[in-house]
Amino acid sequence: MTVETKNWWMGMARVEPKRVRPPPDVQGVMNMAIRAEGEKRAALGFATAAETKADGEKRATIKIA
Repeated sequence: MTVETKNWWMGMARVEPKRVRPPPDVQGVMNMAIRAEGEKRAALGFATAAETKADGEKRATIKIA
């Protein structure tokens, strides 16, 4: 029980924040992290596509020979 609720014979079991608004600088850092993760995924996808293309070209050359 807290001091505020002791006189009322009430206690709090749990508190859940419904809306959290981080400060602008924290929000900016969070946005930068999200952007970096997206760029990382895009780079990985591009690398995978390039590898797949090179592998296909290699197999085509082998089949021609």
